[in-house]
Amino acid sequence: MGLRDAWGLPSLQQARGRTRGNEYQPSNIKRKHKHGWIRRLSTPTGVQVILRRMLKGRKSLSH
Repeated sequence: MGLRDAWGLPSLQQARGRTRGNEYQPSNIKRKHKHGWIRRLSTPTGVQVILRRMLKGRKSLSH
């Protein structure tokens, strides 16, 4: 079926498929909806995130 290696076993060749590397297609709308100020303050854990960043002295608290 495939090529054989030195021991007579079929060699495992990488299957050709789609290339990787274009997964990140940034969208400002999705970024603001997921990591924005309104989303952060709408949940108790989001408020904790903002407070942690304040205590650490972050210049930017959220998107």
